[in-house]
Amino acid sequence: TELNKLCAVEGAMVFYTVKHSRSYISHACTINIIKKCFPDSSTAKNITCDKTKHACNVLAPSLTSYIVNEIQNVSFFSICYDTSNKGNVKMVPIVVQFFSKTGVKHGILEFIEQMHESADDLFANIKYVLEANELKLNQLVSLGSDNTNVNVSNHHNVFALFEKFLPGLIKGKKYSNIKISISHSITIFLI
Repeated sequence: TELNKLCAVEGAMVFYTVKHSRSYISHACTINIIKKCFPDSSTAKNITCDKTKHACNVLAPSLTSYIVNEIQNVSFFSICYDTSNKGNVKMVPIVVQFFSKTGVKHGILEFIEQMHESADDLFANIKYVLEANELKLNQLVSLGSDNTNVNVSNHHNVFALFEKFLPGLIKGKKYSNIKISISHSITIFLI
Protein backbone atom coordinates (compact mmCIF):
# COMPACT_ATOMS: atom_id res chain seq x y z
CA THR A 1 0.00 0.00 0.00
CA GLU A 2 0.96 3.63 -0.28
CA LEU A 3 1.29 3.96 3.49
CA ASN A 4 3.69 1.02 3.64
CA LYS A 5 5.84 2.57 0.88
CA LEU A 6 5.88 5.87 2.73
CA CYS A 7 6.87 4.21 6.03
CA ALA A 8 9.61 2.23 4.27
CA VAL A 9 11.04 5.37 2.65
CA GLU A 10 10.95 7.35 5.91
CA GLY A 11 12.55 4.45 7.81
CA ALA A 12 15.27 4.07 5.19
CA MET A 13 15.98 7.81 5.27
CA VAL A 14 16.33 7.82 9.06
CA PHE A 15 18.55 4.72 8.93
CA TYR A 16 20.76 6.37 6.30
CA THR A 17 20.99 9.58 8.37
CA VAL A 18 22.00 7.73 11.54
CA LYS A 19 24.35 5.25 9.84
CA HIS A 20 26.30 8.03 8.15
CA SER A 21 26.19 10.45 11.11
CA ARG A 22 24.37 13.11 9.12
CA SER A 23 22.76 16.07 10.84
CA TYR A 24 19.03 16.70 11.11
CA ILE A 25 19.48 19.80 8.93
CA SER A 26 21.14 17.73 6.21
CA HIS A 27 18.36 15.15 6.50
CA ALA A 28 15.66 17.83 6.15
CA CYS A 29 17.46 19.27 3.12
CA THR A 30 17.61 15.82 1.48
CA ILE A 31 13.87 15.35 2.02
CA ASN A 32 13.17 18.74 0.41
CA ILE A 33 15.35 17.86 -2.60
CA ILE A 34 13.55 14.52 -3.04
CA LYS A 35 10.19 16.32 -3.03
CA LYS A 36 11.42 18.75 -5.72
CA CYS A 37 13.09 16.07 -7.85
CA PHE A 38 10.05 13.79 -7.86
CA PRO A 39 7.00 16.09 -7.86
CA ASP A 40 4.80 13.44 -9.53
CA SER A 41 5.50 10.84 -6.85
CA SER A 42 2.82 10.68 -4.16
CA THR A 43 5.33 8.96 -1.86
CA ALA A 44 7.87 11.77 -2.30
CA LYS A 45 5.18 14.42 -1.78
CA ASN A 46 4.05 12.87 1.51
CA ILE A 47 7.42 12.31 3.19
CA THR A 48 7.31 14.23 6.44
CA CYS A 49 10.31 12.89 8.28
CA ASP A 50 11.66 16.10 9.78
CA LYS A 51 13.85 16.25 12.88
CA THR A 52 11.02 15.97 15.44
CA LYS A 53 9.49 12.92 13.79
CA HIS A 54 12.98 11.55 13.25
CA ALA A 55 13.92 11.86 16.93
CA CYS A 56 10.58 11.12 18.61
CA ASN A 57 9.11 8.42 16.42
CA VAL A 58 12.18 6.54 15.23
CA LEU A 59 15.24 7.12 17.39
CA ALA A 60 13.66 7.48 20.84
CA PRO A 61 11.73 4.18 20.80
CA SER A 62 14.78 2.36 19.48
CA LEU A 63 17.10 3.81 22.13
CA THR A 64 14.56 3.22 24.91
CA SER A 65 14.17 -0.38 23.81
CA TYR A 66 17.95 -0.78 23.83
CA ILE A 67 18.21 0.64 27.36
CA VAL A 68 15.33 -1.50 28.66
CA ASN A 69 16.91 -4.65 27.21
CA GLU A 70 20.18 -3.83 28.95
CA ILE A 71 18.50 -3.08 32.28
CA GLN A 72 16.75 -6.45 32.20
CA ASN A 73 20.20 -8.08 32.25
CA VAL A 74 21.61 -6.24 35.28
CA SER A 75 21.21 -6.89 39.00
CA PHE A 76 20.07 -3.42 40.00
CA PHE A 77 19.46 0.11 38.74
CA SER A 78 18.65 3.60 39.97
CA ILE A 79 16.12 6.08 38.71
CA CYS A 80 15.92 9.81 39.02
CA TYR A 81 13.18 12.21 38.01
CA ASP A 82 12.40 15.89 38.21
CA THR A 83 9.12 17.57 37.43
CA SER A 84 9.29 20.62 35.16
CA ASN A 85 6.51 22.92 34.04
CA LYS A 86 6.12 23.39 30.29
CA GLY A 87 3.34 25.94 30.01
CA ASN A 88 0.43 24.49 31.97
CA VAL A 89 1.71 20.91 31.69
CA LYS A 90 4.01 19.17 34.15
CA MET A 91 6.63 17.06 32.37
CA VAL A 92 8.52 14.30 34.18
CA PRO A 93 11.59 12.72 32.61
CA ILE A 94 12.42 9.39 34.24
CA VAL A 95 16.16 8.80 33.96
CA VAL A 96 17.72 5.42 34.66
CA GLN A 97 21.33 4.63 35.52
CA PHE A 98 22.91 1.21 35.89
CA PHE A 99 26.16 -0.73 35.72
CA SER A 100 26.61 -2.76 32.55
CA LYS A 101 29.44 -4.98 31.35
CA THR A 102 31.00 -1.95 29.67
CA GLY A 103 30.58 0.55 32.52
CA VAL A 104 28.01 2.94 33.94
CA LYS A 105 25.18 3.73 31.55
CA HIS A 106 22.25 6.09 31.77
CA GLY A 107 19.37 7.21 29.61
CA ILE A 108 15.82 8.48 29.58
CA LEU A 109 13.45 5.61 30.23
CA GLU A 110 10.29 7.63 29.69
CA PHE A 111 9.08 11.20 29.45
CA ILE A 112 5.62 11.46 31.00
CA GLU A 113 3.05 14.20 31.27
CA GLN A 114 1.89 14.59 34.87
CA MET A 115 -1.51 16.13 35.55
CA HIS A 116 -1.04 16.73 39.28
CA GLU A 117 2.17 16.91 41.24
CA SER A 118 1.03 14.78 44.17
CA ALA A 119 3.05 12.01 45.78
CA ASP A 120 0.42 9.38 44.95
CA ASP A 121 0.22 10.38 41.28
CA LEU A 122 3.99 10.54 40.79
CA PHE A 123 4.46 7.21 42.55
CA ALA A 124 1.75 5.56 40.44
CA ASN A 125 3.18 6.93 37.18
CA ILE A 126 6.79 6.00 37.93
CA LYS A 127 5.74 2.52 39.08
CA TYR A 128 3.64 2.15 35.91
CA VAL A 129 6.62 3.11 33.70
CA LEU A 130 8.78 0.48 35.39
CA GLU A 131 6.09 -2.20 35.07
CA ALA A 132 5.23 -1.25 31.47
CA ASN A 133 8.88 -1.77 30.56
CA GLU A 134 8.88 -5.11 32.41
CA LEU A 135 11.49 -3.93 34.89
CA LYS A 136 11.50 -5.65 38.27
CA LEU A 137 10.72 -3.28 41.10
CA ASN A 138 12.98 -5.23 43.47
CA GLN A 139 15.99 -4.29 41.29
CA LEU A 140 15.45 -0.59 42.02
CA VAL A 141 18.05 0.35 44.65
CA SER A 142 17.95 4.14 44.71
CA LEU A 143 15.50 6.86 43.82
CA GLY A 144 16.70 10.38 43.11
CA SER A 145 14.68 13.58 42.95
CA ASP A 146 14.80 17.19 44.02
CA ASN A 147 13.95 18.30 47.56
CA THR A 148 10.28 19.24 47.14
CA ASN A 149 7.78 18.07 49.75
CA VAL A 150 6.11 15.75 47.25
CA ASN A 151 9.37 13.86 46.82
CA VAL A 152 11.05 13.80 50.23
CA SER A 153 8.87 15.46 52.92
CA ASN A 154 8.72 13.97 56.40
CA HIS A 155 5.54 11.95 55.97
CA HIS A 156 3.69 11.25 52.73
CA ASN A 157 6.05 11.42 49.74
CA VAL A 158 7.14 9.50 46.65
CA PHE A 159 10.21 8.06 48.34
CA ALA A 160 8.17 6.77 51.32
CA LEU A 161 5.65 5.14 48.97
CA PHE A 162 8.44 3.29 47.14
CA GLU A 163 10.13 2.41 50.42
CA LYS A 164 6.99 0.51 51.51
CA PHE A 165 7.64 -1.88 48.61
CA LEU A 166 11.41 -1.70 48.82
CA PRO A 167 12.78 -1.51 52.38
CA GLY A 168 16.36 -0.32 52.23
CA LEU A 169 15.78 1.87 49.16
CA ILE A 170 18.44 4.57 49.03
CA LYS A 171 17.34 8.18 48.83
CA GLY A 172 19.24 9.96 46.09
CA LYS A 173 19.08 13.54 44.97
CA LYS A 174 18.81 15.21 41.58
CA TYR A 175 20.22 13.52 38.48
CA SER A 176 23.50 15.34 38.99
CA ASN A 177 23.83 13.29 42.19
CA ILE A 178 22.53 9.97 40.85
CA LYS A 179 26.10 8.72 40.52
CA ILE A 180 26.49 9.20 44.27
CA SER A 181 23.26 7.24 44.83
CA ILE A 182 24.37 4.35 42.67
CA SER A 183 27.87 4.27 44.14
CA HIS A 184 26.39 4.05 47.67
CA SER A 185 24.02 1.35 46.40
CA ILE A 186 26.81 -0.83 45.08
CA THR A 187 28.69 -0.76 48.38
CA ILE A 188 25.58 -1.92 50.22
CA PHE A 189 24.83 -4.73 47.78
CA LEU A 190 28.41 -5.96 47.51
CA ILE A 191 28.77 -6.44 51.27
